[in-house]
Amino acid sequence: MATSWIECWHKYDLKSTNVLRLSTDGATWVDLTLTADAVFTDALAEWETLANADATLTASAQTYTFSFDEDAGTVTLACDANFYAEAKYDELTLMGMPSSFGPTLSQTSTGTVYAFLALEGRIDFDMPEALEQTTLREWRHGRKDAVVTSYARKVRARFWLNTSDWATYAAGGPLLNGKTRIHCTTETTAFALGNIDGVLDVHPYKIEAGETLGDSDEAITRLTILCTEAE
Repeated sequence: MATSWIECWHKYDLKSTNVLRLSTDGATWVDLTLTADAVFTDALAEWETLANADATLTASAQTYTFSFDEDAGTVTLACDANFYAEAKYDELTLMGMPSSFGPTLSQTSTGTVYAFLALEGRIDFDMPEALEQTTLREWRHGRKDAVVTSYARKVRARFWLNTSDWATYAAGGPLLNGKTRIHCTTETTAFALGNIDGVLDVHPYKIEAGETLGDSDEAITRLTILCTEAE
């Protein structure tokens, strides 16, 4: 089981990542739409709940089980009766699955799961610090006025990952774009000054060059990302 990892957020009102489309016959489709913003693992759990609560998908008392294997890095969508899935937007791609499949009792990722990345060891990051932009206005009679135009808290995070994951995760893709959750340990409470092992939600905005640890054949890369702390 992963002890430190990063996973992307899914916005319930963003069409590219909020819908899982399933069918029992390949003709009548049901769109399972998230009801709230959720990180990847929580989104998978909500889709399972929605599937098992849908009258069409459970007309023959079917039971759906959606799971994520952190060690293997794979998602499995399963049911005790044949079902179908097709991509309405990008969700199956994020799970590393074909754009459509079925009929089947179970489908496991055949490609990269872009929404989750287990890390090598724990994450090291600086304490969030204020990043404020201020505009100073001055009039001819001497009056001055400082206007804060933006405010954020900057975070510098450093972690180790398999070098083979560099191009897949660090150089692009959703995991280091938009909103991301950093899990320093298996602690589930929010990061705070008195809880530095807690989870921290951030918006990455810059990726610094990776550094290979020791000999290149060790295939471990140290990556540094600059982020702003998310609300």
